[in-house]
Amino acid sequence: MIVDVLVRLYPAAYRAAYGQEIVDVHREMTAGLPRAVRLRADADLAAHALRVRLRLDSASQAGQLFADAAPFTLAAAAVHSGLRLTRWYAGLVRSPAPVRVQLAALEGSWTLYLLLSALVCVGAIIALTGRWVLGAGLAACGLLGTAAQ
Repeated sequence: MIVDVLVRLYPAAYRAAYGQEIVDVHREMTAGLPRAVRLRADADLAAHALRVRLRLDSASQAGQLFADAAPFTLAAAAVHSGLRLTRWYAGLVRSPAPVRVQLAALEGSWTLYLLLSALVCVGAIIALTGRWVLGAGLAACGLLGTAAQ
């Protein structure tokens, strides 16, 4: 089964100590669930295995450092994106051309850039107000999109 393959992602010593328990708990937790929910649980298990392998779990100092720094990093990314949006809006307001003419003249790539910057800001607000996974995911998508662009 896939859980047996996922457990192999853990380091050998960790797998020897906790492997069977991980398999048992995962099978019990996902028994009778729809396929989409099982895939999410499999992804969570793989992510945990990789964090343990990279020594970024909550028991390590590096993992605690990343966990403590994540909200500040997200806030800094939101501030940077917000400043970009503010500069664009200030230029829009200062220009003598009508707003609808300026908006119609925006290139597609610039429009996408502004939307991705807004996605970073909205994602950071959602994450920092309590819905961490959803908000951090949205902000990460916005950051990856701007980096790819």
